[in-house]
Amino acid sequence: MLAGALNGLILPVGLAIILWAAARRSGDLLKGYAYPKYLLVIGIPVWMLTVYLGWKSLGGISALWG
Repeated sequence: MLAGALNGLILPVGLAIILWAAARRSGDLLKGYAYPKYLLVIGIPVWMLTVYLGWKSLGGISALWG
């Protein structure tokens, strides 16, 4: 359970980095590949959902240690 809660905190950070790279660094990191904009539009609400779920997982961590 602790591993899942910690994963819930790490996942939004990794997803944010991937979305940022796809949106802003296509010229140098992706060698000019244009990432489809609809995937970025879908990715932002998914990222917000992972942030919310990660925040909720903090309560699970405190319940384990409390």
